[in-house]
Amino acid sequence: MRETFFWITLWQTNGYRPDRFFTYLKKKAPKRYSFGSFFLALKWILFLSFAFVIFDDDLLISYQYAIIFFYLLQAFIIGKEIYANHLKKPILTIRANLLIVLTLLSVFILFAIPLMDKFFWLLFIDLLIPLLVSSFVFLFLFPIELYTDWQAEKALKKIRARKNLLVIGVTGSHGKSATKEVIAAVLAYKFRVIKTDGKDNTAGGIARTILKKLEPDTEIFVAELSAYKRGEILSLCRFIHPKIGVITGINNQYMSLFNGLENIKKTNYELVEGLPVKGICLFNGMNKHTSPLYKKAKRKKALYLVSDKEQTAEGSFIASHVTRTTKRISFDVRLDGKVTHFIVPASTIIEHLLPAIYIAHHVGMKEQEIKKAVAALK
Repeated sequence: MRETFFWITLWQTNGYRPDRFFTYLKKKAPKRYSFGSFFLALKWILFLSFAFVIFDDDLLISYQYAIIFFYLLQAFIIGKEIYANHLKKPILTIRANLLIVLTLLSVFILFAIPLMDKFFWLLFIDLLIPLLVSSFVFLFLFPIELYTDWQAEKALKKIRARKNLLVIGVTGSHGKSATKEVIAAVLAYKFRVIKTDGKDNTAGGIARTILKKLEPDTEIFVAELSAYKRGEILSLCRFIHPKIGVITGINNQYMSLFNGLENIKKTNYELVEGLPVKGICLFNGMNKHTSPLYKKAKRKKALYLVSDKEQTAEGSFIASHVTRTTKRISFDVRLDGKVTHFIVPASTIIEHLLPAIYIAHHVGMKEQEIKKAVAALK
């Protein structure tokens, strides 16, 4: 059960995408969820040790006791994990439930027809679980791809019918989820707003959001956009047509998927390329990899950052005079040349909040409305 949960969680965390899954296996030893290399090594030692049993039957009893002890030790550790609520489990979606049922059913069937010593056979099945889970993942890839395309087609028709819908796209290597949440929360003070939730930041997730949440009275759609190869952000832009874009920050996350930091920058810049001529893009001036993209962009743009200076560059949107206490943070920004003072909880990250303030002002929220919306943030 634990190994089944681990491998399904690993696939789920990587979006059931083979490219992300195998890259993760190459880069990171799966110690976060599995027993780690120590127990895996023990399994293989026990597995290979069966060769000695084949040539000497007297070793069979000792071999069986070794396997019993091995699994009792793992059972003890699993018990501790369950007690401490540290047992990692996949999110129980339809796909995850199917994978769990099919994998465990296969395990029971295999165990019911042992071809060798039952103790060795149990160990063999245990080592086979990653292959079983992966096989069922690949089995579902094609039908799920067809279903996703069908959903995307329906979502495309639905969103294209909403000519006056303002779509805001948020992308970046980090900070995009928090920034999206804050933008949506601030704008919801005055407008009817929907947003993508959780990991619904790919074509399938965005399509589900549109089909589930987009109503005739919806005014703004805030979408988190994620990509794991070149061209995916641009494809999402052609799907939802954002008029405002936010690039939150770029780092070397998923560098092995993109084959270098430059490709990550180019992929994020696809959001700028996917905006209409009169679109606006905001760039995080606190990030060394995002600032150069700001200089490159030819559309209307703004560089948001926290600085001691009220103005550092043309088109910059600055949080200045920042004061921190244990309970709150206060800072100033300029809206239409007038200084506006904000007070937020101490846990607030200002660079997540600045795009929300800028966009709220751009779409017509008054100063007091923005201040009340910001003050109401949880």
